[in-house]
Amino acid sequence: GYLDEQFIQLEELQDDANPNFVQEIVTLFYTDSTRLIQNIELTLNSRPINFSKLDDYMHQFKGSSSSIGAKKVTSECAVFRQYCAAGNAEACSNNMRVPCKSDANGDILAFTRTSSFL
Repeated sequence: GYLDEQFIQLEELQDDANPNFVQEIVTLFYTDSTRLIQNIELTLNSRPINFSKLDDYMHQFKGSSSSIGAKKVTSECAVFRQYCAAGNAEACSNNMRVPCKSDANGDILAFTRTSSFL
């Protein structure tokens, strides 16, 4: 699956006192992810590419993804960070995979490869 036990733990925190807890967390994730992806896109399109800054953004994206249990996104972020460490701009541009489809629960169903992230 696309999610790991972290998401299940989030679901377990939802109760009558916080009935929308998971929805709120996922909404925050998408909001933060949108900002980070825009920053990543801007950094990838700048010359020369600041790989340190790019890696910082991807580190944040990886952390956010991990915190909600989005293991596929977390894994893709780790690969992207390896490309940053190698200074491989082409691989960064060609291999960034972003969520493109989710279900009503916010579960990510599909990813897309794109050079224009949004």
